[in-house]
Amino acid sequence: MAVRPAFNLAIDRDAIVEIALGGLGTPAATFLPPGLPGNIAEERAPIAADPATAQQLLADAGYTDGDGFPDLTLYYDARDDFQAVAELVQAQISTNLGIDIELGPTPSTVYNERLNDPERRPVFSMYTFGLDYPDPQEMHEYLTQSQPAGFANYGNYSNSQVDEMVAEANASTDPAERYALHSEIDRLFLDEWAIIPLYHPIATWLLFLLFEQ
Repeated sequence: MAVRPAFNLAIDRDAIVEIALGGLGTPAATFLPPGLPGNIAEERAPIAADPATAQQLLADAGYTDGDGFPDLTLYYDARDDFQAVAELVQAQISTNLGIDIELGPTPSTVYNERLNDPERRPVFSMYTFGLDYPDPQEMHEYLTQSQPAGFANYGNYSNSQVDEMVAEANASTDPAERYALHSEIDRLFLDEWAIIPLYHPIATWLLFLLFEQ
């Protein structure tokens, strides 16, 4: 359990946004993004890089200064922005934890096939999720429920309480009740360090006005 919070605290999210993304993002401290109903962004402090605490947590897990840590590869979709993020994460984990991870950029189709194959699914991977509609149900149902219901839960997170709350939220027709349940799901998911939230991307669009001559 100490390894996941150690990795979380070894990463400087502000540097990722400013250096790897050129400012096109906001550092993440939550799973549900700010602005989405049920999000708990206002109650969660930013996850600040804390190398000293990260090193202590890693030592508590039996890997002082990274000694003896298993070989680890970070897999991700081979996009330019993900490559930049992965390289910065690699450098921060090396500097702050003494762990030298390998990078595994993978073509999109192959990467998704690997994620969806339980026998080949990476132990350590970077994943992004785009909403089809502005509601927390999609993220929590697909990404936090136990497999196989949570079909995109590639970290194999499993918590029966979360499963029950997802089902309860899906059955409710009261928006306030639904969003309260989704907020509590996010708290549990984050408190158990189920993921390493990195950033919420900012998309830019160019709009053209066309005039018929």
